Amino acid sequence: MGMNWTLNWVVSGLNWFNREEEHKNREVSDSIFTWTSRRKESEQKNIETAVKDHFTVFCCKLSAEPEEIDQTLNI
Repeated sequence: MGMNWTLNWVVSGLNWFNREEEHKNREVSDSIFTWTSRRKESEQKNIETAVKDHFTVFCCKLSAEPEEIDQTLNI
């Protein structure tokens, strides 16, 4: 009976330890996912801003005088 109780105690201690490790791993995994998501959002915003800036410059050049366009394009 004493051996059975000891074995149960050891097994429940190991189960508790495994649950704690899983919890820690899940926290690390969640923080990596959050960091990756934020980085992707930031990169997407940078791309959108760059596209808008280029589009604005392109539209301004289209509204310019023909000579200015020629100078810009080095024609």
